[in-house]
Parts: sequence; C-alpha cells; structure tokens
Amino acid sequence: MSQEVRTVIVTGASGGVGRATAVAVGGLGWNVAIGARRADALADTAELVEKAGGQPFAAPLDIDDIDDIAPTVPHA
Repeated sequence: MSQEVRTVIVTGASGGVGRATAVAVGGLGWNVAIGARRADALADTAELVEKAGGQPFAAPLDIDDIDDIAPTVPHA
C-alpha cells in the first residue's frame, strides 16, 4: 500500500496561529511549506515543524508580493 504524501502551505508562520498550525500539521507527518516576513522567527518554526515530525520548507514571504509567492508554490 502506498502512503500519500500531503503538503500544506502556511503563511504567517513566524508566530501565533500560523506557527501553531504549521507545527500541528507537521505533527501529522505532512510536508509544510512555511512563509513569513520575519525570516529569523521562520527558522525557529521550521525547527519546531521538524521536531514534530514534519518536513519543513521555509521561505521568506510577503503575500502582497507575487515574486515572493512563486518560489514557494512548487514545494507544496
């Protein structure tokens, strides 16, 4: 039986609800593409996702800028 790989994109993942969502989904074993404007805090979230059992892909991201969004989508 093959296991389906699941991936989610979480924006605002540097803190609050975004961080909690990323870590929770990571805990389910999902791939988690995370983005936020605060790159330093984003690295902390990536570490938490990995510790929870997920596979993080972190990218600085401002959802108001299409050039920031495009590189993140292929990882989802």
